[in-house]
Amino acid sequence: MRKEQVEAKFSTVTPSNPPVGTAYCLEAQNAASTALVSRCFDLTFQNYETGKSTNVDGFNLMLPYPPGVARIVLKKGATELAVRPVSAHAPVVNVLLPNGGETWAASGAYTITWTASDLDGGPLTYSVRALQPRWDELGPSLDCGHGHATGGQRG
Repeated sequence: MRKEQVEAKFSTVTPSNPPVGTAYCLEAQNAASTALVSRCFDLTFQNYETGKSTNVDGFNLMLPYPPGVARIVLKKGATELAVRPVSAHAPVVNVLLPNGGETWAASGAYTITWTASDLDGGPLTYSVRALQPRWDELGPSLDCGHGHATGGQRG
């Protein structure tokens, strides 16, 4: 299995969905690997901020979520590049702190506490985001463990 690289970048430029095309397809498939919904697109391998060519590209894409989805598949032609199984049950998250009505300064360290569970027993990962002025993942000062995060220095 290939090790995948995930890279987070912050930008003031809002990325758009890739144009409809034929080279790559994202599919929501059932347990028999039949596509229930798909969207094909092309990538430009061009930095959308500088316009320069690059050997990596990314995309944002939302698909409808029909009943019976068992896996999400990224394909290039007929080749499956990545497959992610879909849990039969959605995880449950309950935010304990903050619990509503709090006002936080633009910078500082704050504690966020939650409980989370998954009926399938699968591992859970967490992403803590802040809306100021748009949803941003809190940066490198975030210390995020199971059910607890401290940090999120902004400003």
